[in-house]
Amino acid sequence: MANDLLHQAEALQDFLTSHATGGSENDAKYMRLRHMMLSDSALEPVMPKFLRACRNLPQFWQFIKYKHSTYADRRDYSWNKFRPVLEMLEGSSSAPSDKVVLERLEKFDAAHVRAAQSKALSRRSADPEGAIA
Repeated sequence: MANDLLHQAEALQDFLTSHATGGSENDAKYMRLRHMMLSDSALEPVMPKFLRACRNLPQFWQFIKYKHSTYADRRDYSWNKFRPVLEMLEGSSSAPSDKVVLERLEKFDAAHVRAAQSKALSRRSADPEGAIA
């Protein structure tokens, strides 16, 4: 699945780069690829913001033609905006819970360990299952 999504993200990047540099692309295909990318909530933090705003190719064209005037600048823009998505998908051997676990581990210090231990010890008689949790 992640590999499939990677191929779709690469296709979308190539598709938009082509359209931004004079290509004539199929709007239905753009909307299908866009929907696929936006439907994966794990990608939301790294998804290019313009992708959510540009619901079809005419909207994308209006956005990109004023954003950058040269084909080279448009290509660079597209590549730079899709880089985080592609990097995330290329390394997507991670699980959806990884972000939450990492956030919790950042708070893992001696004070938190002592607090958890104290809480567990106070529950061991009255609530043994809660003490284990």
